[in-house]
Amino acid sequence: MVKVSLDLEEGLHKEIRKKAIDKGITMKAYLIELIEKGKSIDDSENIAKANKEEGADEDRVPETVKL
Repeated sequence: MVKVSLDLEEGLHKEIRKKAIDKGITMKAYLIELIEKGKSIDDSENIAKANKEEGADEDRVPETVKL
């Protein structure tokens, strides 16, 4: 595991802190949740994109057909 340090604008820090408190968890746990959620969204988008690209090839009609 690697320790990470980052600077946040005061307003963003307060918002994150408030949401973490509302959920009854630490800011660290809340930030990790946000990162994991973002990662899963990216993974889902990549899967959807790959499926769309595969489907596009299947819909293509060949230019010449041998009978």
